[in-house]
Amino acid sequence: MATRAEKDLSTAKPDHAAHVGANRDYFDAEVHRYDARPEVRRVARHVGELILREYPDFDEESTVLMDFACGSGLISQALAPYCKKIVGVDISPGTVEYYNTRVKNQGISPEEMKAVCVDLGGEEGELEGIKFDIVVCCQSYHHMASIETTTRMLASFLRPGGTLVVVDLIRNEDALRFHEESVAAINEEADTADKEHPHGQENQAHDHTAAHGHHHSRTRPHFHDHIVPHKGGFVEEEIRTAFEGAGLRDYEWKAALKIRTSSGKRSPELFVAKARR
Repeated sequence: MATRAEKDLSTAKPDHAAHVGANRDYFDAEVHRYDARPEVRRVARHVGELILREYPDFDEESTVLMDFACGSGLISQALAPYCKKIVGVDISPGTVEYYNTRVKNQGISPEEMKAVCVDLGGEEGELEGIKFDIVVCCQSYHHMASIETTTRMLASFLRPGGTLVVVDLIRNEDALRFHEESVAAINEEADTADKEHPHGQENQAHDHTAAHGHHHSRTRPHFHDHIVPHKGGFVEEEIRTAFEGAGLRDYEWKAALKIRTSSGKRSPELFVAKARR
């Protein structure tokens, strides 16, 4: 039986434009630091291996994959040897630029692997009308204001028989505390950076208008609660409801991977969910 913490869903649905803006601004500022963290790279490697196990139909001659909320491209890189084409999608221009620069520096052509900056709506003709064999979203569903809307949208990009794979946190006490501790650590770093570089001395200003309604410059952005509407991740029922509501079939969900935190205090666990169109 789920605990009260596991059932405690966020009741505040953020305005879509403000929510997208807050996430875009945060990850624009943080992509380089995020990508440099060893634990992030380690988890991405394990998640890539997990997806390869869960989706046995990869074919380097034919598989076309969407990496939704692709970030800096760590998951794309892990899966690239097994795909004909990968399209990363993200709302952060800075993140997309970083992704594409890395791809170019590795000598990979845009026809094989590229990211685009777009807030997808599932409209006809988006992404040049491509239909995907597999769509993956890794550790980003908890950033989505409505996972029901997101799942329906992602399902619309699948070819008939195509597979949606989602990897994210299982919400429980460990995951909730992990979220709280992570936010506190990020904001402490931001406060330290502000003290070292007082307002007006930074090279770049960070616009928090979308985040909380006023302007101020920061060397490091603060991590605000509404950037993560689903604190601590999800319980299985939420994911199943979203997948079934999108008309997907052959749904499967399982606990898959424990995250070893740097402090060693928490061991939050990731699930993998998949279903076919």
